[in-house]
Amino acid sequence: MPDKTIEQLKTEIRAEILREQAREAEQRKINSHTFTKVLNEFKDDFNKLNWSESGNITRSYDGTTYPWTNNHYEAYKVKTAIGALVKATFRVNSPAKIPASKAPQLRKIMQNILNVVLSEVSATEKAA
Repeated sequence: MPDKTIEQLKTEIRAEILREQAREAEQRKINSHTFTKVLNEFKDDFNKLNWSESGNITRSYDGTTYPWTNNHYEAYKVKTAIGALVKATFRVNSPAKIPASKAPQLRKIMQNILNVVLSEVSATEKAA
């Protein structure tokens, strides 16, 4: 048998497997934050999508009037929709699996979608 014993070979193989697992874990960690980091760059634009309506409610039996407010949190819905679009675009099962190297393309997709949505929102607000 060569200079290396079976135990030494097992030790080397174990060490190589651990190094590979550590490298894969680090790559997953880097990639998992890509979608979230790009989303956070557009936080202010997403917040512009949230809106609320308010008014007064009058009780019919005693005539008492109460104010009411209804908040609409649309940013979450748009983020979810963008997640679905980028999953289809990059052919991944989860937005967290988008590689960090695709961040510029992801940023461009989000910017284009937000430009369309925000321009429609501002047109609707002007019409109202």
